[in-house]
Amino acid sequence: MILAIQHVQVYLDAWVSSASGKYFWDWVVEICPYCGGEHKHGGGYIHENPFDALSSRRSHCKSNHPGGDYLLVNEMYREQAEAFIKTKRASVRAKINRKFVCIPKIGRGK
Repeated sequence: MILAIQHVQVYLDAWVSSASGKYFWDWVVEICPYCGGEHKHGGGYIHENPFDALSSRRSHCKSNHPGGDYLLVNEMYREQAEAFIKTKRASVRAKINRKFVCIPKIGRGK
């Protein structure tokens, strides 16, 4: 029997580690299909292409929910994604002196 993995729409976020000062991408699941909560999954370092990190992941549900696996998806086309990443990298680097960077929720399905 073949089981179909659930596809979950995600949006892109960026943040900086206060401990290391390094910048990272996060893929955010706004509403988990298993528990209804928000989960974040790593998208790599800011100099990497976060779209390469879209893959099957395990949900981060709390202990009172069994959770499960899903496939992170984002509907941006590759060309749009590359332009978006270039713009956001420049924006993040311009804010290098800030302790926390949050890019607006881009790529939402809504």
